[in-house]
Amino acid sequence: MRKIDHIFIISILFLLLATAVTCGCLSGTTTEPGPEEGGAPEQQSPPTGSDDTTGATTNAATTQTQSAQAESNGETQTDGTPVEETTAPEETIEPEETTETEETTAGSSSGGGGSGDSGDDPDIRYVQDTVGRLVQLPYDVNGVLTTNPTTTIMVYMIAPEKLLGWNFNPGDPMPADYKSLPVVGGWFGSMSGNYETFIALGPDVIIDGANCQGTLEENIEERQANFDPIPVVGVLSSNDATHFEATVGFVGEILGDQDRASNLIEFYRNVKDEVTDRTADIPEDERRRVYYAEGADGLTTDPTGSFHAQVIDICGGVNVAECAVTPGSGKTPVSIEQVLLWNPDLIFCDDPNFAASVYTDPQWQEIDAVKNHQVFYTPYGPFSLFNTPPSTNLIPGMLWAGAVMYPDEFEDMDVVGTIGQFYSEFYHVDLTDDEVTAIIGDLPEATHTRYMTDMVGRRIIVPDEVNGVLTTNPTTTIMTYMIAPDKLLGWNFNPGDPMPADYKSLPVVGGWFGSMSGNYETFIALGPDLIIDGANCQGTLEENIEERQANFDPIPVVGVLASNDATQFETTVSFVGRVLGSQDEAGSLIEFYNEVMDEVSARTGDIPEDERRRVYYAEGADGLATDPTGSFHAQVIEICGGVNVAECAVTPGSGKTPVSIEQVLLWNPDLIFCDDPTFATSVYTDPLWENVTAVENHQVFYTPYGPFSVFNAPPSTNLIPGMLWAGEMMYPDRFADLDVEGRITAFYSEFYHYDLTPADYDDLFTSN
Repeated sequence: MRKIDHIFIISILFLLLATAVTCGCLSGTTTEPGPEEGGAPEQQSPPTGSDDTTGATTNAATTQTQSAQAESNGETQTDGTPVEETTAPEETIEPEETTETEETTAGSSSGGGGSGDSGDDPDIRYVQDTVGRLVQLPYDVNGVLTTNPTTTIMVYMIAPEKLLGWNFNPGDPMPADYKSLPVVGGWFGSMSGNYETFIALGPDVIIDGANCQGTLEENIEERQANFDPIPVVGVLSSNDATHFEATVGFVGEILGDQDRASNLIEFYRNVKDEVTDRTADIPEDERRRVYYAEGADGLTTDPTGSFHAQVIDICGGVNVAECAVTPGSGKTPVSIEQVLLWNPDLIFCDDPNFAASVYTDPQWQEIDAVKNHQVFYTPYGPFSLFNTPPSTNLIPGMLWAGAVMYPDEFEDMDVVGTIGQFYSEFYHVDLTDDEVTAIIGDLPEATHTRYMTDMVGRRIIVPDEVNGVLTTNPTTTIMTYMIAPDKLLGWNFNPGDPMPADYKSLPVVGGWFGSMSGNYETFIALGPDLIIDGANCQGTLEENIEERQANFDPIPVVGVLASNDATQFETTVSFVGRVLGSQDEAGSLIEFYNEVMDEVSARTGDIPEDERRRVYYAEGADGLATDPTGSFHAQVIEICGGVNVAECAVTPGSGKTPVSIEQVLLWNPDLIFCDDPTFATSVYTDPLWENVTAVENHQVFYTPYGPFSVFNAPPSTNLIPGMLWAGEMMYPDRFADLDVEGRITAFYSEFYHYDLTPADYDDLFTSN
């Protein structure tokens, strides 16, 4: 091009720019409301970078939202709308003088993009789409096509009369006028559309919705070039079921139907809030573990992170699939071995043939969801309510999936009626409750049960309301008595005094602990709602619990570990409380336990090692059995800051490792705790023991018992008052400022359900 041509063009551009600035319309100057808002348009030139004759953008917009960045970064404002920022154009030509201050107009409150009026032509407006392009549109949009199903469904819900065609064949039920619209295909998944097919229908606008994050920015200019002069508007986030508000609001703005878009947003928010409110408080291990089976064989799926499985997460489920996300249409292949390993509680499936055959297919029979008839075909009509396409059609699907996963939580809600309302308002078809049920299937009835993961990792189903419990050994029996005494049906042993008569008279059923082996029929005869199988020694429970379940079936058996470890009571007590439905009572016991642990450690934690009391735990009438460090039966010594002198092997189960008097003399403890009252009185006159320092100094203490030992057997929450007593015996000066009697008396009242008198306390704790 000749030099004079360059000069001529630059002169023309300079004059146009100066005129625009003088009019106060450069760089998106704020305007008065346009015709659709009831105001007169301000006289304004098209923003820089637009082509007034084609109605479509030819250059990048001077201001750009961060919507595209939010897609990849997950970045949104607190109201869910994409974050906006203003970026400078690559080159700015400054006029010599300006008469008005220039401003930059932020994006519209819908969050999808910005819009403005054209003062030159009251019939056109400008919107900034969600990839930052400034697009010229007619004020009145009467015909729309979109490039993929996610945005097509939004247009149908907001302004069905403006939709000119489908990307796919919708199902029933759908009004005939809309169902008969032509199928034009599009650009989504693996599909590639035909530009001529779209153009032939004469749309005013084409909405290009991203099928996968990132693809829209790469392809939209190609769409615009091929559709020119029809304007193309880019819409991101249309497939993210957690951020529909901004996208729906922006699509409503494009269509000029903000009120109907607002109605859809309100309905969406109400449904999402309803579902999340009802499932928010479900403990993690009680959440349904869900597998989404796709295809006729059920061996493709979508894990957490895929838009195709979002409903599971939104409704409070745990998606068990641990596999890669497949972009686009999803459907990651998996093996039956993986599904067996994941062992879901519930299966959603998208193929009716799979739903019909899975219960007789031998390779699926060992999966809990199949065993318990928890396989559900995801509804379809006129679009999927669960997955494809992942758009606003998922709104009623959230209600359906929530009610299927947690029928008890949705028992008092009219799910069918609410879904019917959605069909009427947004699918534009009126259905009876029976017609809605024909689409979604019969919802599961409330079972008043819970799925839980016990402490050995087994998935179990327990009643919501537990009224009767038995446990297989004393450690968990004592916890149950402390937390929910009215639910305990029997003892594994004879408890001592003091104890209220109603509880002491419960039958003794034995159990599986130490060297004992219980009787299944004895347990079953009492009709418990569930049985707690507590490990007497860690490791034995995992080996034996399936045998218990097989013999107790259909009574659920709940495995509880660490019930005999005094340093881990908090976890176990909390779990047992949840199993029993007595969380508040368990919380009170945990609080008391923590206070005692803090009181004891505060008084003994800073004692130098060589000043700590050296303690021997004498068991049996002759005192020549003991439990060393590492045994649950001697934990109180260490918790209270003592040094266990016994250097011998730990005897599993009931403990009591035999030792010789020579070993005891060699260890020469400062203090002896003993579990036999005869030994406590005879040791001072027994010549075998007279040279032991603890005996010489009269530092031999019988460990109190009533109604259970407070020091040793069984090693359960009964040790809580024992920590206070033992701490005072070992370090009386350090506990002088603590009302040990008052604390122990409070424990008896709250957790042993018995009010100790001062005489009772003296009898139990000070007689030796």
